[in-house]
Amino acid sequence: MQRHTTALTLAVALLGAVHLANAQHATAFDVEDGARSFKQICANCHGPDGNLIAGIDLGRGQFRRTLTDNELAGIIENGIPNTAMPASPNLSEEQVERLVTYLRANAEPKPAAVRTGDAARGKAVFEGKGECTDCHRVATLGSRTGPDLSRIGLVRRATEIEQSLLEPKAEVQANNRFYRVVTP
Repeated sequence: MQRHTTALTLAVALLGAVHLANAQHATAFDVEDGARSFKQICANCHGPDGNLIAGIDLGRGQFRRTLTDNELAGIIENGIPNTAMPASPNLSEEQVERLVTYLRANAEPKPAAVRTGDAARGKAVFEGKGECTDCHRVATLGSRTGPDLSRIGLVRRATEIEQSLLEPKAEVQANNRFYRVVTP
């Protein structure tokens, strides 16, 4: 009996080591495939950036508690009982590993963007000809019609902010949309 228990313990340890070794040798394809799986499976609840559930921001690697790769894989495979996090029994072990790889890669700090802008000019455009304060507010300046941008850098990534500046109407959250109601 003791021999079988020792062999089982060794096998579990080796499987864990194999899982970690696979994660350490992830390729760009693994990350991309994990991203595709995330968008198809996880984004429905967690949101495209992974930040729709309170206390969790998968895009920045913030979980309710620190998790190892194996623990994270276990949550993906088995879900969390008595919560909205369902099990994913149809995912292969390889798909789960790629999801974990994507989540870890996505959460790694990105190199700081090179600051080529001029803060004073940006402020002048925001407050002047950009007419941003007609809808938005920063600190105590501006309107409350659109989203308050005082802490936008903590909520959105630089690429998302840039996209919003270039195409402001491309993504407007439901709580910031205007509706025209016409009676029959």
